[in-house]
Amino acid sequence: MQFTGRALASLGLAAAVVAYNLRKLENWHAQVGKHGPDNPLLGIYEQHPLHQPAEWVHGLTMFNQEQRARWEREWLPRTILSGDATDPPTAA
Repeated sequence: MQFTGRALASLGLAAAVVAYNLRKLENWHAQVGKHGPDNPLLGIYEQHPLHQPAEWVHGLTMFNQEQRARWEREWLPRTILSGDATDPPTAA
């Protein structure tokens, strides 16, 4: 990461630390869930909002011809007409 100024550098570092801590917490949950299912913290963490499954999946998806045609038919016109690109296509 390249930033100008202490404020942006601190903010970028804080975001990286939060992402790292969340990843470590999920790894802990996976390990303890397999090897120590009687741990009292597992039940607490399973109800925590940070452990809920993410609604969005980021990354690249290679569409086949059928998926691309469906995307062009269903999602693309809504995005162009409304100017809203927040509703991602769903994989069939």
